[in-house]
Amino acid sequence: MTSQEAYVSFLNLANKLNSNDDVNIDIGRFVLLYNKHAKVWLGQKVRHTRSTQKIDEIQQLIKEDVPLTPINTTTDHVDFQLPSDWFDHINGYALCTRDTCEGKVINADQAKNEEKRLILFDENWRPDFDFEWLPITIGQGKVQVYFKEFTIDSFKVDYYRFPKDIDIQGYIKPDNVTPSTTINPDIDDVYVNEIIDLVVADVSRIYQNNEKVQLDLNRIQQEQ
Repeated sequence: MTSQEAYVSFLNLANKLNSNDDVNIDIGRFVLLYNKHAKVWLGQKVRHTRSTQKIDEIQQLIKEDVPLTPINTTTDHVDFQLPSDWFDHINGYALCTRDTCEGKVINADQAKNEEKRLILFDENWRPDFDFEWLPITIGQGKVQVYFKEFTIDSFKVDYYRFPKDIDIQGYIKPDNVTPSTTINPDIDDVYVNEIIDLVVADVSRIYQNNEKVQLDLNRIQQEQ
């Protein structure tokens, strides 16, 4: 589905097949709403299906074995920059070195940020080369990979990426200078339609059409 086709589909749903002129959302506002709700949709999709086989339905939004760039090293961890399209962590691993043992693969285990003090001060949580325990935390656009008595040579992750923002040629961006260009969705049509449903429900709220909001929400529930 193209971005223009998505816009037409939105208008059809929002106006009940264009039978009236209740909803007047121009292309620029639709693009903003679509891109906003694409992120909402992804959050719902990952949260609801992460522990089920349904998560395989969004494999096209997974990136694997992506090397991260180190940006800072302290006495106990290395900071790696998260990719700009990073949405959520799946797993990761580091290549580590201690003495003459080089390039050892140690899988990472994510810890909550509030558990960071345990990583630093509790010997049961500290990184361990022999037991292949490599704790990481994620925050502020970075992955903190912890080490003790060994070094982190590199770090790679698998992660869920954001869908690409769409755009449609024919309007001027909010900066009043930049013209829009057409960028089509990079996900399957079934997911584009699910995002459109979220946009329609949001617009129904804006127009205070409570009856239509409930119909839109019911349709969304049935599709999940």
